[in-house]
Amino acid sequence: MKSAQKTYEDAKEKLESAEKSIITSVDDALATLASLKRSLDMAIIDAELAVKNLDVAKIKFNHGEMLQYELDSQVSSASQSQYRAVQARADVFVQILKIHVLTGGDAMSLIGK
Repeated sequence: MKSAQKTYEDAKEKLESAEKSIITSVDDALATLASLKRSLDMAIIDAELAVKNLDVAKIKFNHGEMLQYELDSQVSSASQSQYRAVQARADVFVQILKIHVLTGGDAMSLIGK
């Protein structure tokens, strides 16, 4: 009887510990998601600004106020900014999947939608 009670108490402690660990993991994942969302917002703003700067650079180039290599640099900058925005969006999506799985969901059910 004592052995069964001890086993029960040990199992109860392990369950409580696992619950606390899951809660901590979810809280951390949610904080990371909030941070990634802010990064995504900034990346989108940066990409929009880079596209506008590219538009200005094209106008300057067409009016002879900018050299080809300067225009090429703006094209590269806009491309890189857009890539960073896409990557930030992917990071947010992956974090959402992690949270979904941590809370008992099936990742494939989200991916298939």
